[in-house]
Amino acid sequence: MVGCIFASSASAVVWDVFPKDVRTVGMVSVSDIIGAANLGGRASEPYGVCVPEPRKVSEPSGPFVYVSPTGDDAADGSEAHPLRTLPAARDRLRQLRGTSRTGGTVYLKDGEYAVDSTLELTEEDGGSPGADVVWSAAPGARVALVGWRRIPAELFRPWTNGILVADVRAAGFTGLGPLEPWGIGLSGGRQGVTDLYDHGRPLERARHPNEGFATIREADDVAKTFRLDGISADDWRDASGLMAAGYWHWYWEDQAVPVAASNGLFRIAGGFLAKGKRPSNERAVYLVNALRALDAPGEWFLDSEAGKLYLKPLDGRTLEDCRISQTDGPFFAVRGASNIVFRGLSLVGGRSLGFELSGDRLTVEDCRIGDFGCRAATFKGKENVFRGNRVKGCGGGAVVMKGEGQVDGNRVSDLARHWRTYSPAVLADGRGIVISRNEFHHMRSSAIRLEGNDHLVVSNDVHDCVLESDDQGAVDIWGTPAYSGIRILANRWTDIGRPGPRTPTGQAAVRLDDWVSRVRIEGNVFVRCGNGHFGAVQVNKGRGNAVENNLFVDCHRDVTVLTSSDDGWRKIVEKKGGKLAKEDREELEALRPGVTFERNVMVNTRTSYTGGRGDNRVFRRLEDYDPKALSETSALRRLK
Repeated sequence: MVGCIFASSASAVVWDVFPKDVRTVGMVSVSDIIGAANLGGRASEPYGVCVPEPRKVSEPSGPFVYVSPTGDDAADGSEAHPLRTLPAARDRLRQLRGTSRTGGTVYLKDGEYAVDSTLELTEEDGGSPGADVVWSAAPGARVALVGWRRIPAELFRPWTNGILVADVRAAGFTGLGPLEPWGIGLSGGRQGVTDLYDHGRPLERARHPNEGFATIREADDVAKTFRLDGISADDWRDASGLMAAGYWHWYWEDQAVPVAASNGLFRIAGGFLAKGKRPSNERAVYLVNALRALDAPGEWFLDSEAGKLYLKPLDGRTLEDCRISQTDGPFFAVRGASNIVFRGLSLVGGRSLGFELSGDRLTVEDCRIGDFGCRAATFKGKENVFRGNRVKGCGGGAVVMKGEGQVDGNRVSDLARHWRTYSPAVLADGRGIVISRNEFHHMRSSAIRLEGNDHLVVSNDVHDCVLESDDQGAVDIWGTPAYSGIRILANRWTDIGRPGPRTPTGQAAVRLDDWVSRVRIEGNVFVRCGNGHFGAVQVNKGRGNAVENNLFVDCHRDVTVLTSSDDGWRKIVEKKGGKLAKEDREELEALRPGVTFERNVMVNTRTSYTGGRGDNRVFRRLEDYDPKALSETSALRRLK
């Protein structure tokens, strides 16, 4: 599934292909901007981009099993007599297929299905190449699998100051345990977080201040005590379950930890933040999960000891559709099976995630996945595909792809409701993973994180990302020079980074951090990207990176580069490259400092990097940019 990019017969250069009015970049497609960033897998003029097509799956085939919310698990599972639950459908399909691997289809009829537990599919539930087992919405059906449950409006009683209270434990609701610490170095909450929704809108746990952060003062990193600007700790002495969440030391990592208040100070409870983490002055956190903080419409608090839910309703809203997430664990889990397709389903409101898939040739396509406490889907295996889905509103990231596979043609937005950092739309970890033709937007931090080799990021539309965290990129790669073969080609990056007091280092569209090397960045459009000390592309100590044939418009800077000494380079190659083949290690050792920076166009963009510059052009105004004249007067070589 390795993709390709190549020149067509026309001059494959940025100066030929970008439209004059690039200020409207947010309103047109990637193919419009690049001229021919083909979205169908074939080369086209004048900029030939071959986007690899995901693995083709087989059409639904028999035996067929039908499910309906009004069905009966004692029925035979035919279209006329559907079953009621997914486990019953799985078991019926097992009966019909026997030991064969000839495919099969479970059709879900129109309606809403309450998911009480994980549906596990094992090796016997898989298909074979060319004969997938398909779990799909029936033709024309609208199917919703839900992990939340409605709280009856009559369960709420007036409490005080417009706040209502409901005894949800007595009413049989679950998942009411204490809120666990979360964030960098803490595993709490990754297995499930309870959320509350009003007409499908996630509500905010009671917090103070209601928006933004409070500034840390008088931090003692030994005693783990601190004050907060404008907040008296003594007012919070009796706040049971109180936590503080935010940026304790670095603005690229967040944590939420228990705190207690006494003697005018807040104190971090237990051993949290102990592993090199410490509260620091001028950093930003907020208090959360305390009844005292419940003062704004749309906030809520769960008293885990008493099992009672406190809610201040949104102004003018009734409680006929107030729901609380209940389902623990993934909705679907594949354990070692292969050739299974999930298609056309809506999954919402779980405490954990939608899909946890381990196996080869597993596909999730044309699904809507939203409002999960953690993320949408995780994959582990080969030739797996996440295609054509809509993901929105998860507490962490969206997709983790480990091994080999493709994330193609998805729309992902509004993530990281709980984990503000290291919660990307896609975490790719393996070899040859393709991230193509997606739209990623409105992320507090990165949209894409890459680990491993030979990944291809191509023809994506990424905008309004890295809106909060510092020292990050919309695509972020970190930590080793041993990665190789990563290509970032023909993408559009718009409005990346947001200046502010919590971004002292910088924000970039493409961030190659701490020795990352041999990455090719080519044919991209960068519009209003970069902030602080970072350009649209930022390289930190890596070598052998190439930034060629890109367009930078209204960017803070084009490329910023921090170089390393030869001695430091040899040491890091020795440390990180021990498992590399001899030839690969020798290639790394021979790399020289700097970046290849050639055949780029900068419009109203500050030029920062003076080394490795080739045939580039700089314009102060968009009106001065004439791509036709440039192509006629410049000696330009084609893409390779």
